[in-house]
Amino acid sequence: ILTRMTRREGGYSEILADAQEKGFAEPDPSMDVSGMDAAQKLAILCRIAFHTTGTGEDVYCEGIEQVDTLDIEYARELGFTIKLLAIAKRGPGGVQARVHPAMLPSESLLANIHDEFNAIEVVGSSVGTQVFSGRGAGQMPTASAVVADMVELAERKISGAGSGGGDMILDDGAACLADMSELEIRYYLRLLVEDRPGVLESITHIVAQGDISIASVIQKERDLQGGTVPLIIVTHEARERSMRQAVAAMNALDGVHEEVTMIRMEKL
Repeated sequence: ILTRMTRREGGYSEILADAQEKGFAEPDPSMDVSGMDAAQKLAILCRIAFHTTGTGEDVYCEGIEQVDTLDIEYARELGFTIKLLAIAKRGPGGVQARVHPAMLPSESLLANIHDEFNAIEVVGSSVGTQVFSGRGAGQMPTASAVVADMVELAERKISGAGSGGGDMILDDGAACLADMSELEIRYYLRLLVEDRPGVLESITHIVAQGDISIASVIQKERDLQGGTVPLIIVTHEARERSMRQAVAAMNALDGVHEEVTMIRMEKL
């Protein structure tokens, strides 16, 4: 869906409908587009890689339903591409586990995974960065994965190896998931504001109160009919909690129309 939106082939709803018709999306696509399917898989990978507890419900999850073609175009101008990412990293506050749309540098490997292809990027202390990619949707890739799992289970049963779930049972020394609100990430904000004195000053005051450092501000051309302008703000790394508070304060300003769009930015 995001690939076709990036190619300017339509809006979210019409491309989703076409994906359902072609079998790339389920009749009820909510698990995929909400990011919950990825969150459940990420929870399993976190158990294997980092020995964490928790399920998909414990993973911060945000889907692609609110990604607008405007944000895709502005991301392109900034040299970024929007993708849905499932991210797991070990840090001082525990293991980060989050699923959300993110802006990636357009020249990066993950930014160039298109259509029904999925990719996983693994960073190892000895091997560095490795990326594995393949088809992740459609009739035959799905059927192949299901049959492969059934064959493996049958082989394990015949050999007496059991279900293989023993390494998923964790003791009291299991790692915890980090608090999403404490993470520090770069952010893209898009606001629709009234083109009059004082509005930008109010916005920058809110940002300063949150101890948020601005990397760049771009003001687009004025809408002559409504007297409003799109305002794009890119921040340096900032705390998630501070960003949420700042966005809530911006939404409450008289000079801000529509909800502020916030998209995280990743440098992989």
